[in-house]
Amino acid sequence: MDAPADDELATTRAAPVAWDLSPRWQRFFRGLAAVVGGLMTFGIFLLFLGLGSQRELGFPFVILGMLVPGLLCVLILHEGGHWLAARLAGMKTVLIGLGWLEFQLRRRGARLRWRKRPRGIGGYVIAHPDPKRDLRRSMMQLALGGPLMNLLAAAICGLIAIWLERSNAQAFWMLWALLHLSAGLLNLMPSMIGVFATDGLTWLRAWRNRSDTLPGATFTALHGQIVHGESFADFPAELLQRLAEEPEPMPLLHDWLLCQSALQRRDLDEAMRLSARIRACFDAYDASMKAELADLLVLSWAEQLYTHAWAERDPSLIETADLSSRTFWYAPHLIPRLRALAAALRGDRDGARLLLAVSRRYAEGAIESSLPAYEARLRGEIEALIDGLSTGSSSEHTTTMRVPA
Repeated sequence: MDAPADDELATTRAAPVAWDLSPRWQRFFRGLAAVVGGLMTFGIFLLFLGLGSQRELGFPFVILGMLVPGLLCVLILHEGGHWLAARLAGMKTVLIGLGWLEFQLRRRGARLRWRKRPRGIGGYVIAHPDPKRDLRRSMMQLALGGPLMNLLAAAICGLIAIWLERSNAQAFWMLWALLHLSAGLLNLMPSMIGVFATDGLTWLRAWRNRSDTLPGATFTALHGQIVHGESFADFPAELLQRLAEEPEPMPLLHDWLLCQSALQRRDLDEAMRLSARIRACFDAYDASMKAELADLLVLSWAEQLYTHAWAERDPSLIETADLSSRTFWYAPHLIPRLRALAAALRGDRDGARLLLAVSRRYAEGAIESSLPAYEARLRGEIEALIDGLSTGSSSEHTTTMRVPA
């Protein structure tokens, strides 16, 4: 991203109408974050040094052991702040990540899994805005929720430490105050960490841009409509056109939305054409971009597989496919529905109905408003197929399809 060195907020080349921090100011805030981090580390060191000189020799090691639960508390409260801000903004939170743990929120409760390859030791909250509310305001609230929660926790811990008399407990509260203060301040610094923007930069981008120029806002708005009950067919044409004209990977996401709409219409030819275009675009990306979009392609492929098996009336398309990808954890209703279709095409009525019951339980528990009705329609089609097929009907076709890497 090139920009004049003396511009505080410079226009990006990738999105000429969007404002963003210039490289010069991003370097400045990275340096400022390093200074703040250094001061917080020095403060913790002084805390250890004072404890070592005035208390029993082993106590600094005890408080050092409190760093682990302290950092965990910082992470939980930070992501909890984002979650609370999302709720107050009317957003629907679908995923929360805490290090190696990932939570998929449901209408009741949540599903939990252990991730083999976490994105560092941090966390994230994925929430979708209410289409009836101002998008920029929602994104700004979501961005500030985490750092403000840490700063509030730092103030509370600091006050408790001041109130307590000199003791081991006072040292613990002082340590936790420093950790929360560090997390709050560092996350407010507007800069990039790898391919991710800090909360401060996310807030600044939302504040300085309009909804129609904010990078990524068009897809966020469209996805928010899906989560809050709209179908792919109801998307405004102007939003789709705007998405296609934005920088990569937005054209790929535009084609993905059109592909999903084609699959819902059972237009397999159009879906396959769009899928080929998506794959060609995906193959041209660098490794980091591919990693961000890989799950999307796997789920899109599975929906194509379902539509293809339905059109061909061929259970082997599903039975010989590799459905072991961990990506399907994000859509737990999908694999049972695929296998229910295969069982129905084989003539296994009882097995198909059992699998449909599993798929129904997952679909009706999803937080996305549009999913239960759409999945109910697909289950109804399979039920009609079960009733119309004679027991033992099958197909001899043996085409093999595998999940794309």
